[in-house]
Amino acid sequence: MKYDIRKHIERHIGRLEAQINKSGSHPEGCWPWRGTKTHNGYGQFCADGHRMAVHRILWTLDRDRLIPEGLYILHRCEERLCCNPDHLYIAARGYHHRTGTYFQEVPEWDLARYRTSRR
Repeated sequence: MKYDIRKHIERHIGRLEAQINKSGSHPEGCWPWRGTKTHNGYGQFCADGHRMAVHRILWTLDRDRLIPEGLYILHRCEERLCCNPDHLYIAARGYHHRTGTYFQEVPEWDLARYRTSRR
C-alpha cells in the first residue's frame, strides 16, 4: 500500500528543517539540503522507516497536496539538493534532446485530471 508523505513527516518536521540551509547565502536563493543524499545526488530523508526524496516532501508540504501518479517534481534552479519550494515544479515526462527525456510542466490548476497516488 502506498503512503501519504504528510503522515510520516508530521512528527519529524524539526529534524527535517534542521537539515535545510535557509540562510540566504546561496546566490540563486536555493535552500541546500545538508543531510544524506541518494546515489544520484538528491536529498534524502528517512522517517518511520520510509526513505523519501526531500524535494518531493517539500513540494507536498508547501502545497498540501499529494503528487499525482506519473508526475515528477523538478528543480527550476537545476540544483538537486535545493529544498526551496519556490524552485520546485511538477511535470509530466516526455522527450528531452540531451537526456532523451523531456519534462513538460503541468499547471497546478490542471492536476485534478491526474490520479493522485498516496506517496
